[in-house]
Amino acid sequence: MIEGRNSALNKLKAALADDKQWADILDSVDELIKIHLAVFVEPYFTFISEGKKSIETRFSKNRIAPFECIEKGDIILLKRSGAGIAGVCVVDRVWFYHLLPGSLDQIREQFGRGICPSNSDFWDERLSASYCSLIWITSFRSFEDIPFKKSDRRGWVILK
Repeated sequence: MIEGRNSALNKLKAALADDKQWADILDSVDELIKIHLAVFVEPYFTFISEGKKSIETRFSKNRIAPFECIEKGDIILLKRSGAGIAGVCVVDRVWFYHLLPGSLDQIREQFGRGICPSNSDFWDERLSASYCSLIWITSFRSFEDIPFKKSDRRGWVILK
């Protein structure tokens, strides 16, 4: 079971009530803006919060979210694995790849710094992927964990 979009937005508005920029962003959310819940393992949440990582990546063997399901202006809720929602950001740009031989080298060369891999095996561990979503994030804000019900294993969910 996963909590819904309205529940997430209400919790987020309460957590960020003292932040004028985010209050304005959240007040302007309409049905055209998708709210994504992304699960992060460390060190990636920390890399984002420290400003080291500006591009979130999702690699997959199958065509699953966020591949071709996210766009500029959407909002991403960052949930730490095994914990609550601890951050939020806005999508600035996205790129989608159907991975072909040589694609990973191109992505690494063009976006590697913003992706901020945690170790030297990062690229080798993605060799079997068929799809890649690159998401340039902006306006990141962290806060104390907001409890949020999510009991399935998906790492990315579009809240309805």
